[in-house]
Amino acid sequence: MYTYTHLEDFIQNIYLKLNIQEPQQLSLNSIADTLNIGIHSICTNSQVILFERKYYIFLNDHLTASKQFEEFGHELGHVFLHAANQQHMHPDYRLYQEWKANLFALHFCIPTFMLQNLQPNQLDPYIISDLFGVTVEFACKRLSLYHQRILQYQSLKLLQRSV
Repeated sequence: MYTYTHLEDFIQNIYLKLNIQEPQQLSLNSIADTLNIGIHSICTNSQVILFERKYYIFLNDHLTASKQFEEFGHELGHVFLHAANQQHMHPDYRLYQEWKANLFALHFCIPTFMLQNLQPNQLDPYIISDLFGVTVEFACKRLSLYHQRILQYQSLKLLQRSV
């Protein structure tokens, strides 16, 4: 019914190494502690900093817990996917890294392997928002990606049968 992307495999492997298999286990602080990433509050935009070979994620303290979890996923995307300081790179490449970090966050905060364990009637943005601790808007984006991948897989299977 579904073929995982490299990103989905990567995120599932992260969670398996952290022994996290259920949405109820998704805790920003426990994930950060296990990954040895410092979490701190800041009154401006969220960001990640590498200092003396340790990552620190600074989260805007004016955000809701749901938005902070989403931002944590985004900043963690930078930790796992990027190595350079964005201040010294071409603006187009910076935009590309932001797009990748946003995609990482969508998959990290609502992992595919956890979505697949839900009942069809639970694949609702409000239920997903509540289960995974994200905003309804974020849940809508993630569910849209999930349904697109399912349709892509089904379309590919139909094409393969017709050839």
